[in-house]
Amino acid sequence: MALRAQQPAPDFDTRSDDGQPVRLADLRGRWVVLYFYPRAGTPGCSVEAQRFEAALPEFERLGAVVIGVSTDTEARQAKFRESCGLSFPLIP
Repeated sequence: MALRAQQPAPDFDTRSDDGQPVRLADLRGRWVVLYFYPRAGTPGCSVEAQRFEAALPEFERLGAVVIGVSTDTEARQAKFRESCGLSFPLIP
């Protein structure tokens, strides 16, 4: 299913890198920043993730939640989150 700009994202139900459930429906009424990256641990993805982390206080000030998305396993994402010092969840 292709999405267009300004179209609501379809609901999803998954687990984050720390095993916690993440449901888009639970975040209704809040801004959600979903950013997609191709592979955890690569130099470009690490820089991108750290920039989102640096901007996190501003996102939070605006009432937004940041979630990183890739096709990596929960274990790989957990290692990536730890190595980059990220405080937001990563999901598959």
